[in-house]
Amino acid sequence: MPLVKVAIWTHHPHDLLGGAIDFVTHGVAQHTGFVRSNGKIHELYLPHVRDRDIIDAERPYLRVFEIEGLTQELSDKLERHFDVMLENGGQMNYSIEDLFRILLNIPKPPDGSMVCSQYVFHMVKMIGILLLERCDEDFISPRDLFITPRLIDSQL
Repeated sequence: MPLVKVAIWTHHPHDLLGGAIDFVTHGVAQHTGFVRSNGKIHELYLPHVRDRDIIDAERPYLRVFEIEGLTQELSDKLERHFDVMLENGGQMNYSIEDLFRILLNIPKPPDGSMVCSQYVFHMVKMIGILLLERCDEDFISPRDLFITPRLIDSQL
């Protein structure tokens, strides 16, 4: 079975927040999520966590990465976490405010909301893999994930 991969969009077509995200990330990356073993995108996107098919218009901007240290057992565990998050229509809410908290270095409140990059960092950390050293999930942007050496360039 294929392992879960991280997806990073350098541009996210039809995303109204793209300009704001470009400002926060210095124009390097606009969105992050996962590619599940079944090929579906798993992401935190307004208003909450969802699974969906890849859209042809986004393919030119979609970069896919293997997660350093991810085993089949850990990938399966991540898949189970995704399923739990999707129950009841998605248990995690997207927070536009958190996007600006990253820019201003303001910790996010403990309300459970996040932006896409915080969600990716959090989910991978839950299975015991740390994508970035000395970083707190409050301040992880799509750009931070894009430049980490723990994500290895791959293909769909």
